[in-house]
Amino acid sequence: MLRVVLDRLGLSSYLTTLTFSDEIGLRKPHPEIFSADLAVGRLACRGGHVGDDVTTDVAGARGSA
Repeated sequence: MLRVVLDRLGLSSYLTTLTFSDEIGLRKPHPEIFSADLAVGRLACRGGHVGDDVTTDVAGARGSA
């Protein structure tokens, strides 16, 4: 669903790699969502995480460090 939203907003062309919890089958704040991206160097070098909930988004990202 989020891919469709990004397409409609014209934002997809600015992004090269996207990871969505619903697509990999894990819910936030499960740290594996973030660890998978860190393992291939996505977030560490030129990426970022966008979230809307401090509890699940921040806790999950901190749990992967």
